Amino acid sequence: MTHSQGLSDNNMLLLSSTLTATDTVAALSLLPKHNFPKIHSIIFGEGLLNDAVAIILFNMSKKLIATHEHLDLFSGSGLLTLVREFGVSITLSVFVGLVIGYVFLYTARRAPFEKMKQGTAEICLIFVLGFFSFYLAENLGFSGIISIFCFVVVAANYSQKFLSEKTFQSIDSLFKSGAFLAESIAFIYLGFQALQVFTADDLVRILFLSGFAILAIGIIRWISIGMPAFLFLCYEDLRVEPSELVLIWFSGLIRGAVSVALIFSFHEDQTDLVLKKVVLLVSLLTSLGFGNLSQFVTKKLGFGATNMR
Repeated sequence: MTHSQGLSDNNMLLLSSTLTATDTVAALSLLPKHNFPKIHSIIFGEGLLNDAVAIILFNMSKKLIATHEHLDLFSGSGLLTLVREFGVSITLSVFVGLVIGYVFLYTARRAPFEKMKQGTAEICLIFVLGFFSFYLAENLGFSGIISIFCFVVVAANYSQKFLSEKTFQSIDSLFKSGAFLAESIAFIYLGFQALQVFTADDLVRILFLSGFAILAIGIIRWISIGMPAFLFLCYEDLRVEPSELVLIWFSGLIRGAVSVALIFSFHEDQTDLVLKKVVLLVSLLTSLGFGNLSQFVTKKLGFGATNMR
């Protein structure tokens, strides 16, 4: 169907990798972690993983398109190339992040932070090594996002005995402020660009592709979420209730800040402009539609304020 709209395999690869990123903020804001720890952790972790995978797939897609002018995704060699590149990138990115993370732990354990009686040096160390993890991975051709994610996981889980409570609170506030600012800028841009989308000459084509993309996202997401969940029914500790499964599915339907950020890498040719408008419209429609429905769906599934457990 997309071929009939003038999109090649390369275009579909870019579009699908961009729309892999989810925005679970709306659902998470209605699920306090202390009241629903299990479902909150699942949605939060899946959102982080989706964003990281989307960025890896997008960068890898651009690299493959640059080296393979006509990449056939439906052939054995094309699929094998995609899987191989993805596996190598994510494995080496994780390795870089873990190495830098343990370098941070060693430094934090050896440095005399307690004598300094302030968290400034500790905060600077985390930011410097975190940036170095990202920079090193990117310059080696891997994923800086996955690398810094692994670095933060190691730092957050094993450094509590070395860093002060004041440092943890300061870092938490800094990261929350930065995340809020970045997401706000992305949605401000989305709002300004919405006018350009709705006044485009090819609006009917954009609407058709966007509607098809949203429908495909819903169907494919249900398959990808539902099948593993049914496999886990045999294990009591991993069991996912039907209401939790539906909420996990619904929370990942929104496309937002990461998808919008990725389109800045699109070229200015006619086809990429179409892809850019499709991503913008999908992000706008899912954010407004599913975002406004989040509170209603959450309450109907039994996760409202009156159903805290």
